[in-house]
Amino acid sequence: MELLGVVDALEATLLAGARIPLTDKIVIEEHRIIPILDRMRELIRQGEGMAKHQIEGKARPVSKADRIILDTLDNSEEIVSSAFQKAQEIRRGADEYADQVLANLQVTVTKMQRNMLKMEQTIENGRRRLLDRKDDSDRREGDLLIDKNLEEEPQTALS
Repeated sequence: MELLGVVDALEATLLAGARIPLTDKIVIEEHRIIPILDRMRELIRQGEGMAKHQIEGKARPVSKADRIILDTLDNSEEIVSSAFQKAQEIRRGADEYADQVLANLQVTVTKMQRNMLKMEQTIENGRRRLLDRKDDSDRREGDLLIDKNLEEEPQTALS
């Protein structure tokens, strides 16, 4: 804001200068303008210093923010890596468990197959025995019929 005041003083000094007739030129006393220009330079330098300070002040938080972001990225990489390792361990454990379950199932199915074969053989043997009994029974009935016929024949011969 002070700079605007100095610019106003420069303008007032220029307007107070003597005009050269028939030209657009002004005659200004050097001792009046030099101090105003010096003050302008001083204020501009101060403004530059303040601007640099503000920029650096804002740059620090940006750098701090950058560091926070980089730290967060590093941490997230570690977290992702750790999660990936844990996932692999879990997958390996699940694979081992699945293999054990399948192995137990295979043993159970094999035992069941053996038992089924034994049951099938038992059923087959049972049916064979039933068939043998039937055959024996049929033979006995046949033998009885023959015996009965033999017993009846002599009586017919006597009559």
